[in-house]
Amino acid sequence: MPSTTRVPLAEFYSIYRDALLPVAPSAAARGALPSRAVSYCPPVTAATGLGWYLFPPVDFALRWNAESLEFTLLAANEPTRWQSMAGGVELRLPQADEVVQDVVDTHPQDAEAVRENATMFIGADPMLPDLVDISTGIVARTAPGWALLVRSCANFPPRTGIQILEGVLETSWYRFCVPVLLRVAKTGEVVRFHREVPMAMLQPVPEELLSRGALDLPEGRPGVATMGDDVWREFLETRMRRVNAVKAGTYRDESRRRRKAAEDEG
Repeated sequence: MPSTTRVPLAEFYSIYRDALLPVAPSAAARGALPSRAVSYCPPVTAATGLGWYLFPPVDFALRWNAESLEFTLLAANEPTRWQSMAGGVELRLPQADEVVQDVVDTHPQDAEAVRENATMFIGADPMLPDLVDISTGIVARTAPGWALLVRSCANFPPRTGIQILEGVLETSWYRFCVPVLLRVAKTGEVVRFHREVPMAMLQPVPEELLSRGALDLPEGRPGVATMGDDVWREFLETRMRRVNAVKAGTYRDESRRRRKAAEDEG
């Protein structure tokens, strides 16, 4: 008899003992979205709530001096000791010793490999010194056929002074710490990161979309006359629902109706 065990879309682990694991965001982006968008714009709330927030394991800060980056841990939101990352320096957290000890206790044969290769927290690119690679300590496993898009938090208040470089990890097989690549954009500004504030976001994407040509589109044609009758009829019906609506929220209401119909059929 085949197993009915449900394979989770994503599982998350952390090499650090007390780090926050990724969590699903609220549709309101923790109160950052305007109430009208929350009430009447499902496309916005759907994008906001799609995926998981990714947190740093510690409070830390970065500072760009136009030549190299500097890093410091934070205590009570204040810098403790600035360290230069010039030349591509890689830095570890104090918690790295705990990670190694945990490996000694559980997988002693692998302790040396972990000590040398698995506990780096942040590194600067020697060729692009304003770019850093942050190893969050989060290890992800997705169901077969699914990958994770690492990106800035959807519809979350933007963090000034940095740019997150988006990337797709094939986490159905890739089993190392999820990285966050970011560029510090403002000279002399202290950019703070806090372990309870999302640093980035993970969103699931089908791996098949990564295949060459998967998103190739047929030739498009401009003008109403080029629409097929089915597309035109659906366009017109959708437009008339919006025009004739007595209150806002036609997309929301129709979306709910269709989901309920699908559930009833299922």
